[in-house]
Formats: sequence, structure tokens, C-alpha cells
Amino acid sequence: MLTQLNIQFLRLMHRWKMLLFILGFPVVIIWFVLPFLNTAIEQSTVPVAWVDQDKTEFSTLVKERVSDSSRLSLVETSENRAEQLVQRGEVEAAFILASGFEKQLRSGEAEEVIRWMRTESSSLDTFAKEQIAAESIRLMLNSRAGVFVQTLSEDITFEEAFQKADSYWEPQPLFRMEYERIQPGTERGAVGLPLSLQGLLSLLLVYGMGVQVFLMKVRYEDAETGRLQRLKVTRGNAVSYYTNVFFLHLAFLGVLIGIVCATIVVRAEIDLSILNPWVFRLGILLVMMQIFVLLLAVWLPKPKAFFFIMTLVILTSVLLKGSPVVLFDTGGFGEWLPHGWLFNEGWRG
Repeated sequence: MLTQLNIQFLRLMHRWKMLLFILGFPVVIIWFVLPFLNTAIEQSTVPVAWVDQDKTEFSTLVKERVSDSSRLSLVETSENRAEQLVQRGEVEAAFILASGFEKQLRSGEAEEVIRWMRTESSSLDTFAKEQIAAESIRLMLNSRAGVFVQTLSEDITFEEAFQKADSYWEPQPLFRMEYERIQPGTERGAVGLPLSLQGLLSLLLVYGMGVQVFLMKVRYEDAETGRLQRLKVTRGNAVSYYTNVFFLHLAFLGVLIGIVCATIVVRAEIDLSILNPWVFRLGILLVMMQIFVLLLAVWLPKPKAFFFIMTLVILTSVLLKGSPVVLFDTGGFGEWLPHGWLFNEGWRG
């Protein structure tokens, strides 16, 4: 067994240029792409459909204040069109201000005058909901103040009382609710892994699976040259061969993950304790995938069938569950794929 391990190791080292490229390529990508990825996420906006059926001063004011947010992008449209945009995933959600919106707020009542349309795949629209609700409550409380002051003194008009009440909301309201975004798997107050780094780990999983497939080429090369068949004849089986291939490739993947994670820690200036749970999860997934790749290679004698199935698995995993935010799979099938396990909340903690 040790002889076979030495042989496989020397054959792997014979391709040292390719190995250096495999190890160095993600390092270069992370070092130069991570800053641009962080900037892109920070500057990204949440598209939200906006339907104003009231067409009044209050509805216009809410729209203007919400539009001032750098994280929201309002798309003015009709109710039917808004529903289509939500269903197609072109917007995160749709908010419909019904007729009578201003009348209700001026009366100081809080009936259902705002409709919120979303789908199960919507994940970033909560911020928009809270901001729209906050602006509506602001107008309603100002209106209540105006009505209350008018009942006490006829010398102060409704508008004067309204504007005076509104001034207490700037630069910050006298009372406010603070919303804290907590990533799944983290305790309150704990620092979660930034979305940009979660995206990098998603790409690293793709890269790692691709490396596993590439390294398994040796099995088909040995079968083509007759080396694998001779080993079966002399030893009676190829168990030692596949065992050595498995552990040697796994060790190489361990070196790859270690180098990449060290690069992430240095470049992103992030505490290793934050990254560790994700690295552990990634390592477990790659071990599981290595077992799957090996069994598939043993079972399939034709390299074309092997590479086709692995390409299909990787592409499906990326398309259905390859993003830490937007998950395109609604049937639950993607939960059983590698990226589904990577972003599964049950693994976090």
C-alpha cells in the first residue's frame, strides 16, 4: 500500500506546474476580486415595485422619503404589473398604497391601507417594509398631534402642529426601533460572515469539486494504459489503488482550502474564529464529495459519462443553491446538493 502511495504521490508531483496553478489561481482571484465584490454588495440596491393608488400628498411624501434610501430602488408601476414582477422575481416585493391612504393617516387611524406582495423566495424586502411602515407611522403620529393640538387651542392650525411634530423626527426621532440583522447560526451580537465571503466560499466549493473531477482523470488514464488492470491481476483487486488515490487527493484539497482560507483571513482582515465554522462545513462537504466522486469513478468505466454526470451535479448545485441570498430552488431538491448543505441553517452554529 505504501508503495502504491509513493507511486501516486510521485505521479502527482510530476505535474507540479499544474498543481501550482491549481493552488495559486484562487489566491490571485481572491486577492484582486474581493475588494470589488465588497464594493458591489455595498452598492447593491433592493428592487421594489411601488403602486400609488392614492395619489395624494402623503403617498408622494412616503415615496420620496423611501426613495432617498441608498438600499432601495423603487419601480413605479400598476398593480397587475407589480404582481407579474414579483412572480418573475424581477423585484423583491411590491407595496400598494390603496386609495384613502392619506385620509386614514390624517384621521390618526391605522387601518390596512398598505398591501405587501411577496413570494417565498423573497429575502431582502423586510428592510423596505420596515422603512415604509416607519414613514407611514411618522405621518400618522404627526396627524394625531395636529388633531390633538387643535382640540386644545384654536390659535394653532393643523399644519403648524403637524410641522412642529414632524421636526422632532430630525435628525433622529425621539423614539425609534433598532433593527439588527442576525445571520442564521449566529447569536445576538455576534459577527456573522459577510455575504461577499459567503459568496467566495460558494465559489470555492465549485472550484474544489472541479479539482476533484480533474484529479480523478488519473483513474481513467491508468485504465487506458492498462496499469489499473495489471494491478487487479497482480493483487486480485484495486482497493489499495483507490484508497491511495482517495487520501492523496483529499490531502491536496486540504492544502488548497488551507491556502485559500489563509488568503481570505489576510485580505479580508477577518477573525479566523468567524471563518472556522464555514471552513469546517466546507471541508466536510468536500470529503463527502470526494467519496461520491471516487464511487462514481469506480462505477463508471467510461470517462465521458463520469465527466458529464459530475458537470451536471456541479452546475445544478450552483444554479439552485449557489447564492447565500437568492435561492432559486422552490421544490426543495437543491437542499440535497452540495450548495444546499453549505447554506443550510441546520449546519450553522
